[in-house]
Amino acid sequence: MNRALAETIVQCLSVARDPTPALFRLGRFSERDWVRTREWLDLSGLALHLCQRLEECRAEPLVPARVAKRLQKNLADNRQRLAAIAADFVRLNGLLAEAGIAHAALKGLAMVPDYCPDGVLRVQFDHDYLVEAESLARAEETLQAAGYTRKNPHEAHPRAYIRSSSERSSLEKRTDFYSAELIRPVELHVRLWEDEEEGIPIDLPRDFLERAQLLKWSGHRYGGLSDEDALLFQVLHGFRHMLRNWCRLSILLEIASFLRCRAQDERLWQSFGERTKNLRYVPQAAGVVFSLATQVFDGEVPAAARPFTVETLTPALKLWVERYGTRLALDNFRKTKFSLFLHREFVSDGATWRAMLRRRLFPRHTRAITRTLPAWKFAALGPQSLRQAAYALQRLGFHLVAALTYGWEHSRWVRLRKKVYARSVQYVRRQEETDRRSGAIKEMVSSPS
Repeated sequence: MNRALAETIVQCLSVARDPTPALFRLGRFSERDWVRTREWLDLSGLALHLCQRLEECRAEPLVPARVAKRLQKNLADNRQRLAAIAADFVRLNGLLAEAGIAHAALKGLAMVPDYCPDGVLRVQFDHDYLVEAESLARAEETLQAAGYTRKNPHEAHPRAYIRSSSERSSLEKRTDFYSAELIRPVELHVRLWEDEEEGIPIDLPRDFLERAQLLKWSGHRYGGLSDEDALLFQVLHGFRHMLRNWCRLSILLEIASFLRCRAQDERLWQSFGERTKNLRYVPQAAGVVFSLATQVFDGEVPAAARPFTVETLTPALKLWVERYGTRLALDNFRKTKFSLFLHREFVSDGATWRAMLRRRLFPRHTRAITRTLPAWKFAALGPQSLRQAAYALQRLGFHLVAALTYGWEHSRWVRLRKKVYARSVQYVRRQEETDRRSGAIKEMVSSPS
């Protein structure tokens, strides 16, 4: 990608600043720059948001004609896709309700309008529902009766279902991002956080469905999480993607938009604070997500939310956001493994962290690649197999380079981390000394002569 163009596109989508100066800067980039940045624009989830911003500001002439035409086609295609998604959504809600299965929609159309003003701007790949563990078997039977089959029986959670085995096309087909023909799996969740997978134990409440509310979208009613629980889920969803080295920029844009949209809703922030204050690691995770979202998209964390989010951040977490956050976010967290520095701040057990580090630096599928490479017979491979082999080699190369880069940066991070904590200790001591002197002066003034 052209990094300067990517940065300018992000500035065009600021949730607080006037986008006009950034829009005019788009005119500096050639069509070749846009072609180099096209994949990034699709992967980041920002293409449709940019198209809308260009239209509402009448700024289409500032970009090459073929680029504007492609963005408009993407938006038109996604509008058709949204119609198919909406039909699925209404049908699925009806199926679960008729079967008497308590459920709450996660992400998708449940994020309109607070997180995203219009559903057509979201690139939605699946339907996610929270259900009770006791209802999982019944929910699976309901989906199977409606023509869905289990996508991958070996994956325990979440359980994903597709309409038929013939629909197992890959999301690697970039041109299909906005097509109504792209499959839309249904994912059933029984929990909102994976303790073992992330190595971070978060003891979430078990009453999400009891607190669920009836929501409305385009005249249709559906079950959704309460406002504070939906925000809690979005925080954990974004945080998990950061830790796993794949977080689309659109996730942060939606968080920044929500913070701006609900900035004055003191009831929400009070409820969110009460909900999260006793949940270990959640305030800090929210602080990281909110800080990064507002840092990238020029927003601001509401004053009512700061005491139990950004103000809970340790010096090391603040340092990570400031030093790595924007750079990693612009790359959708895909190019380096510097998110491991963030991850380490949330894992207190040394053995757990060592196991986690091995798994994240050199994932299991990469180890499998290295075992099978010597046995490959390239002459016998067909076109599809060759593409898969090329992709496997590409991923292996990425993990090797990323691991080496992480090792190189690690010593620098350790030094900076020590330095920032030393400054923090010095600051606290100066404050204590100032308070002590201030107290002594007040006592002298108030004591009788």
